[in-house]
Amino acid sequence: MEKKIRFYNVDFLRFLLAVQIVVHHQICKWAGLDDFTALVSSKFNLWSIAVEFFFILAGFFMFLGIKKETDTLDFAKKRFLRLAPLVWFLVIISAIISPVINVKFSYDGNILTIPLMHSIGFTPTSITGGTINGTIWFVSVLFWCSLFYFYIYKIFDKKYLNLIIASIIVFCYGTILNFNHFSYNIIVKNVFYFCNTGVLRGLAGLGVGYFIAMFYKSGFLQNCTKKVQAFISVIEFGLVGFFTYYLFFSPKLPGKTAMTYIICFSTLFYLFLVKQGFISRLLDNKYLAKLGQYSYSIYVMHSAVLCTILYTIFKPHLDFVQSHLALCFWGELAITIVIGILTYYFIESPVNKFITQKFLKH
Repeated sequence: MEKKIRFYNVDFLRFLLAVQIVVHHQICKWAGLDDFTALVSSKFNLWSIAVEFFFILAGFFMFLGIKKETDTLDFAKKRFLRLAPLVWFLVIISAIISPVINVKFSYDGNILTIPLMHSIGFTPTSITGGTINGTIWFVSVLFWCSLFYFYIYKIFDKKYLNLIIASIIVFCYGTILNFNHFSYNIIVKNVFYFCNTGVLRGLAGLGVGYFIAMFYKSGFLQNCTKKVQAFISVIEFGLVGFFTYYLFFSPKLPGKTAMTYIICFSTLFYLFLVKQGFISRLLDNKYLAKLGQYSYSIYVMHSAVLCTILYTIFKPHLDFVQSHLALCFWGELAITIVIGILTYYFIESPVNKFITQKFLKH
């Protein structure tokens, strides 16, 4: 039996990206307060790009373990049953919470949420089903784009597949960048009448993950000399410094195009995979990696937590919040993470075990 490779540093990175998305929505008007932007000089300009990075990670792990002999329906069933139950749980929670805190919820707008067809071109916006449910567009896009890539992986030879996926990446990122004037302010909406920007983001990110997986399978940079390892460590420090600076300290975004972020993250991600640099080895820790298992629950549940806190605590006591911004910001973030962890242990993990035993064992 082939031994499964573990990337503890990437598991920890996944947790950091989930937290980054929570922070981004803490300053969005629908779920948070603009006042929080006073806490850092960067005004949280770059935090929403974590979604792009999640797609890249998902693409890598899908193509790393992909097998052509796997039946397409089996792949779809396994992926659907992994992603959908927690989304359904969020819909139920949002149906209960939304009337209480007086935010939008639509029963008919959530019909397409059941088969994970939300925000893939058939709904006008990501919040068609309600204020709280807007963030689950990512799950729908991840499922259907993964299924698309799995299918073309099965039917095309590698010599054609590389060109096809490269063309998809160029088209999708090119369309997104032109739509947003080459800046990073991406809204999940339909362009060209039916093509959803969320789908374009998913196709592009998963495609980048494909090529990273191909590089990894080739063994590139996986056995380096001490001098090369030292050079890689310098690159890692530079890239971590790049993201730290623009996440926390710079009021401006880097470069003339948002592709700068994709290229820098993809490089850092690959260096984490090969574990030849100081930072990638330092973070390759199973105790830090444990946080990564909570990332999906944190992501799915964070919108419900943020909206509840916003409309029941922050808005009724706005003067107190504005006087204690740091306390409220970090307190809200901590509560969101804790709720995500509890959701993992009481909902996600037990449901996954039940589904595996009843539906996925052959």
